[in-house]
Amino acid sequence: MAKLPNAVIVLCACRGRIAGSLPLSDILRFFQVIAPGVQVIVSDDLCKRNAAHNLSEEFGSQAMIIGACSQLRHKLYFWDEVASKVPYSIRVIDILGELSMSYDSMIVAERIKLLLWAQVTSVSQFKPIYKDNLKLAFSRPGDKVNRREFLVLPLPRYEIVPFIESSKCAGGDRCHLCYDNCLLRAVTIRGNVVTIDNDVCNGCGACVAECPRGAVYYPTCSFEELDSEMEGLLLDDGVSLEPRIVAVSYQTCPSDYGSGADGQITYPPSMLPLKIPCLSAVSPWLMLRAFDMGAQGLAIVSGQRECRSHFNVAVLKDNIEFVQAVLEYLGVAPERIELFEVRETNVIEVADKLGRFAAKIMGFDNTVFKLADRTPLSAGGLKLSSLVAAMSNRLARKAGVSISKGAVPFGKVILDGARCTGCGLCAMTCPTDALALQLSDGYQLLFYHGSCVSCGICVNVCPEKCIKLQRILEIDKICRGEPIFFDSIIGCRRCGKPVAPMSMITSLRSRLQKAGIHTVDQLELCPVCKAETVCYKTIEKEDNVASTINKSLASKGRAGLGGI
Repeated sequence: MAKLPNAVIVLCACRGRIAGSLPLSDILRFFQVIAPGVQVIVSDDLCKRNAAHNLSEEFGSQAMIIGACSQLRHKLYFWDEVASKVPYSIRVIDILGELSMSYDSMIVAERIKLLLWAQVTSVSQFKPIYKDNLKLAFSRPGDKVNRREFLVLPLPRYEIVPFIESSKCAGGDRCHLCYDNCLLRAVTIRGNVVTIDNDVCNGCGACVAECPRGAVYYPTCSFEELDSEMEGLLLDDGVSLEPRIVAVSYQTCPSDYGSGADGQITYPPSMLPLKIPCLSAVSPWLMLRAFDMGAQGLAIVSGQRECRSHFNVAVLKDNIEFVQAVLEYLGVAPERIELFEVRETNVIEVADKLGRFAAKIMGFDNTVFKLADRTPLSAGGLKLSSLVAAMSNRLARKAGVSISKGAVPFGKVILDGARCTGCGLCAMTCPTDALALQLSDGYQLLFYHGSCVSCGICVNVCPEKCIKLQRILEIDKICRGEPIFFDSIIGCRRCGKPVAPMSMITSLRSRLQKAGIHTVDQLELCPVCKAETVCYKTIEKEDNVASTINKSLASKGRAGLGGI
């Protein structure tokens, strides 16, 4: 677990509505044990303007996790006294909404412990916000506002959006995966520079899920934050809420016709929400990571409204099908993950389905990952290929298994070696370095299956059209490279330095001869020797011309030109 942040948890009494129903002493004891360095206080009526100001003054730069009511989230935008902290370092948990559900007091307390703890762990991974992350917008509260708030509605605020770190980006001439997958066309490519247009971007997070190099910087939707929040939701120590199920829901497409408090979906007792910006941010990595951390089930709850990013839910269904195939290979029942689509007319039905889903999960034995150590995050993050390999290695699953169901996010390069000339264009243009050249002991083209995202760039740039691409995951090849083309290297006839693969020399010689060009002897010279040969031939030709002219002038009794 990452080092905990300099944070404080503030529990709002909500004029007795929370303090009178929630065992606050039990929650305080929980945090004293699990995070003694995190301060927990009880306040009241945090919706008041002065209350926000006083908290900001008292705790300064500390991150705040506030347990209050749903209205507080909207009122944050009107707290001009704490504009520097809102809404970035303040997280709000709807405790009042939890209390309104039909849980007994013990379950409510357990859920609130986990929801608060998840935000503490998430804040620990919160990255700095730069000016490129800020987009000017206007407040859009989701509930009723008073007259004062109505008058300040036109006042601007800032929203966080992603930007691309040029130092990590492969460049627009090599990679355009973020551009291809941005449904709002907020990503632009000018020359080799890839940028995000803040005026168009709505922060859906699709680019984060698609970028193979981790070049998209998005403080509120990073893999590290989501990873830490899931870790908090799945905490075992001191919490008796089983079987633990993660319910992924969406901030920009809310399920706001629910049957619970404030119109939210009623979740079963052991099902805890993980909110992400949009459907497009639900990647296979996120789904598998939940099970790797010990989740016993994963419910994906989509909103009934049209997605602001125009994401097609069919894409998500294909991703789920792939993840289910991987789970089945790992010996985990694929029925442990399910999509629930919420519409205005089926809210009660979805709530019932969620209950039946939780009951089904309760009927399963715990997965092997329940008590196992989760796969650690490296400094460069945890790739999907590394996650799949680590989960597979724990179980010592049989080799030779391939997965082709659903939207497989991996590709396999199939090369026709008889036609390949070893030009290396495929390796030079591969945005993920799934293809690489190795020049020791001959000329080799290596393929790294775990790095291939099946973008098809290699197929398009190949001049010989000898590359085919298959969407498939071969488990035993996911974390190692294998040679797919081998050839000897022709050395320079003069100095012996490497020139090119034999296949390339043979192909060029054949093409030049067919075109009637007979200077094929130049093919086996390195650039330096080739330049010197051309220079010597030019001097020799000029000397021959000068000699001929001098002889002609001498025969006529005239002075010669001299040596050239």
